[in-house]
Amino acid sequence: MTIWPDPTFHARLIRGRTEIPHRALQSQIADSVQIIVHVERAGGRRRVAEIVEVAGFDADSDRQQFNPLYQCT
Repeated sequence: MTIWPDPTFHARLIRGRTEIPHRALQSQIADSVQIIVHVERAGGRRRVAEIVEVAGFDADSDRQQFNPLYQCT
């Protein structure tokens, strides 16, 4: 898996070197990552299996919110 977050997100994590509360970290991830592309191997080839948009973090349910954009059938 490869993730390319917003560079400012990475800088905030490195600069502080302190423990970040779980909910704050989840919220930062939701703010920094816009799209997730899931690539899988099938029949010896790679294919895009799914693309989702990260819609945000719902603090009440403590879960990331996603909007599916594409799903291979």
